[in-house]
Amino acid sequence: MKRFPNMRLPIALVLCLGASLFIASRLEAATVWRLSLEELVAKADLIVVATVSEQTSRWNKYGRIVTDVTLAVDQPIKGDTSNGEQLVVTTLGGTIGELLMKVEGSARFVSGSSVLVFLRQVPGTGELRPVGMSQGVRYLSKGSYGQLVLSNDQGLALVEQNESGTLTITAARNDSSASDSADQLISEIRRIVAELAIPLP
Repeated sequence: MKRFPNMRLPIALVLCLGASLFIASRLEAATVWRLSLEELVAKADLIVVATVSEQTSRWNKYGRIVTDVTLAVDQPIKGDTSNGEQLVVTTLGGTIGELLMKVEGSARFVSGSSVLVFLRQVPGTGELRPVGMSQGVRYLSKGSYGQLVLSNDQGLALVEQNESGTLTITAARNDSSASDSADQLISEIRRIVAELAIPLP
């Protein structure tokens, strides 16, 4: 039987391999900058509370599956829209026949559910997309103490930079215990919208 001499990998190579494995584990989630509430509001062209009416998947011109989600506006918060208006939001991924395309971090909707959405209009196409992928969609659910807002950040790894300039990556929260009062959150959003509308001196 042929014997091979003992081989020792350089420490630097071992560290590189370890880093590669760490990065590979992150590939299961889309890595994006964590957006604060102020950033979500500032980047959004439209902010509404709406009910998810229907969803239709299709091929776009780039050969990718996208899903058009129809939302019925229940409460406009920011932008040129009104109660009862229908908005079509396009998300990445979907199902056509037996073919499924899943995009980690893309916002997902459940028909019949109530949502708070931060939407941006894509230049050129005019399509509406959630701001910050799934960061721009929050589910509304009735709890024991009123309506609650539930996180919808599934499939995201969020990047933050602290005061010293160090970057950290954390998995987005995605559990029903991480909830906020809908009324308080909407009031805070309206306050931010009003501040953004004030012209600089």
